[in-house]
Amino acid sequence: MTDALDESIGRRTALRMKYCDVEGKETIREIEPLALVFYWQSWFVYSWCRLRKAHRCFRIARICSLEAIESKREGPPIDLSERPWMKEWEGDQIEKIAFAADASTRGRIAEYFEEDSISVMEDGRLLVKEVFPTGDWVASWIMGLPGTVSILYPEHLKEKIRSRAAELADKNR
Repeated sequence: MTDALDESIGRRTALRMKYCDVEGKETIREIEPLALVFYWQSWFVYSWCRLRKAHRCFRIARICSLEAIESKREGPPIDLSERPWMKEWEGDQIEKIAFAADASTRGRIAEYFEEDSISVMEDGRLLVKEVFPTGDWVASWIMGLPGTVSILYPEHLKEKIRSRAAELADKNR
């Protein structure tokens, strides 16, 4: 996938892709890839989206299929040195979070959190305190950690995880 995107960027060509958004809805889009971007442990392609007539970031893992199309670029010129894709993430809610997790999670936690935000508690569990995005994906990520995790704050993140856990338990009786 990344090879085809990288080739399209280099050759300045367009692609047709089937894309599955975060809610599972699939769309067919024609894009003009401009840059590959690594952000929050995920790869994205920053592109001109012909469907939306706007520059957009697409998570590469959500691209179901790609095909080259013979078409000239239509998107407006843009200065990539200004990292325009960062504007898409400026709206993410970022706040102080704290949670305790089993020591076995250290490797995964270290992928997202700086060492100075991780400490070891008396019982051997890890205490993580950091300013971090608190969108839906964070609850999913925390729930995917092995062992037990205790959210200390914020309360709405604790409630979101409680609610999801109850829903999962209910659907798997």
